[in-house]
Amino acid sequence: MKATLRTSRMAARLHRTLGNLFSVLTLMWFASGVVMVFWPYPYASAAERLALVQPLLADDLPSTVAQTLWGPVRDGQTIRMYRGPDGSVLIRPDGYFDMHGTLVAESSAAVCQQYLQKAAPELQTSFKGVVSSVGQWTVAEHIRSRLPLYLYEGSTGDRHYLDPVGCVLVQHSTAAERFWAYFGAIPHWLYVAPLRQHREIWRWLIIALSTVGLLVCCTGLYRGFTILRRKSGSRVPTSPILRPTLRWHHLTGLAFGVLTFTWFLSGAMSLSPFDLSPKHPTFSEARKRFAVGTGLQSLQTSPRQAYHACLTTLPDVSLLELIPVAGKPYYLCHSKHGTTRIVDGTRPGSTLAQEHFPTALLQSGAAQVVPGAAFVATYMDRPDAYYYPDHQASLFEAPYLRISFKNPDATTLYISPRSGTILRHLTTGQRANRWLYHGLHSLDFPILYRNLKLWHVLILALLLGGIVLSVSAVALTKRPFRRTPHRRSNQ
Repeated sequence: MKATLRTSRMAARLHRTLGNLFSVLTLMWFASGVVMVFWPYPYASAAERLALVQPLLADDLPSTVAQTLWGPVRDGQTIRMYRGPDGSVLIRPDGYFDMHGTLVAESSAAVCQQYLQKAAPELQTSFKGVVSSVGQWTVAEHIRSRLPLYLYEGSTGDRHYLDPVGCVLVQHSTAAERFWAYFGAIPHWLYVAPLRQHREIWRWLIIALSTVGLLVCCTGLYRGFTILRRKSGSRVPTSPILRPTLRWHHLTGLAFGVLTFTWFLSGAMSLSPFDLSPKHPTFSEARKRFAVGTGLQSLQTSPRQAYHACLTTLPDVSLLELIPVAGKPYYLCHSKHGTTRIVDGTRPGSTLAQEHFPTALLQSGAAQVVPGAAFVATYMDRPDAYYYPDHQASLFEAPYLRISFKNPDATTLYISPRSGTILRHLTTGQRANRWLYHGLHSLDFPILYRNLKLWHVLILALLLGGIVLSVSAVALTKRPFRRTPHRRSNQ
C-alpha cells in the first residue's frame, strides 16, 4: 500500500511538472485539430494541375517512335506529354524537352500568364513576382525543389505558383485555405517554414514532443485512477478532490486521457519512428517491379496515333502519358474533365482506345512484385479496411483490382484498372501502421468512413472533450497544485 502511494505521488509530481509545460501545446493541438476537420493544408491537386493545361493538338505530338526521343528512361518511369506555351512538352526523367529533343527554356512571366489565361479564361490573375526562397506555401520538398516559381494572384485571392520551365502549376491556394491553415495545419503539425524546411529536425521534434505527451498521459492516468474513492453506500468510485478546477481536470482526464494517449501515440507513428517493413519492397520499388522494364523496346504506336485513337471517345486530350505495364508500353490519355482512355503501344497504327487495362496484364505485372508467390485477384467496387475514401471521396478510385499474395508478409496490392498503376501497397508492418496512425489519429474505421456525418459528429465531440481537458490543465498552471484534500483511508 505504501509503495503504491509513493509511486502515485511520484507520478503526480512528474505529471504536474510536465503538464505545466505541455498544457498550452496540447490545447493548441486539440483546437487546431477541429479546424483541420474542415480545412486541410492547401496543395495543388492533380485535377487542378490538369485544369490549367491547354488541350493537346495533333501537330504538337511526335509522329515517330524513335528511341532517341524518350531519353534515358529507367524501369518503371513515365513520360508525360502536354501542350506548353510553345508547343508540345515532353516531361522526361532527365528534364523538360520539346518534340525535337531540345531542352525547354524558361518562359517569361508574361508568357506564362498568357498561357494561364488561355487554359482557364475565367481566371483573372496578375503577376505578383518571382518566388525564389522557401516560404510558408512552398516549404514541401516537392515544391521547393522547383524554385524559383512565378506567383500569380486572382481577384478572389487565389494564388497560382507556376514553374517557369513549361508553365506548369506547382502549388495553388485560396485565401480561405491560407487563413485557416494558420489556425489548423500549421500549428497542428508545427509546420512553420523555418522549422519544416529542416525535415529531420522537424520530424524528430514532433516525435519527441509526442513522447513527452505520452508520459504526461501515463502519469496522469495512473495518478487519476489510484486516488479514486467510493462514497459510503455507492459502488461507483468518484473523485475525492474538492477544488473545482482540479476536480474538473481529474474527471475529464479519466474520461479523455486514454483518447489523448492514443492521439499522441498515433501522431508519433505518423512520422515512422520505427521501420516496420525493413526487408520488404517500398511502394516505389513495388511500382518499378510492376512495370517490368521500360516497355520502349516494343513500342510501335506513335504519340500522334494514340492521340487520335483517344479522341474517338474523349472530348479532349490534355495530358498524354507513356507508361510501362508488365513490360508493355501503353499510352494513357487524360481529358480536362478527368476521364481517361488507354491505347496499346505495341500495335502499329492502333485506333482502339479502351477504358480499362486487361486483367491478365495487371496480374502479370503484380506477379513480378512478389516473384513465385501465389495470389488471389479480386475486383472490388467498395472500400475495404485498407483502401478507402479517407473522408475525401475524390481520392478513392473504384473499381479496383486487389491482389492478395500468399507470402509470409501477406503482401497486398491495390491496382487501378484505369491507370494501370499501383494505388496502394501493403505489408504486415504497414497494416500495423495503418491502424496505429490512421485508425487512432483520424478514426479511420470502416463504419465511420462509410458514414461521413457520423465521423464528423464523433471526432468533433472527442476533440471538444480534449479541449475541455486541456483548458483545465492550462487553468491549473496559473496556480500550483495544493495537496489533494480527501478523506483519509481507515486502512
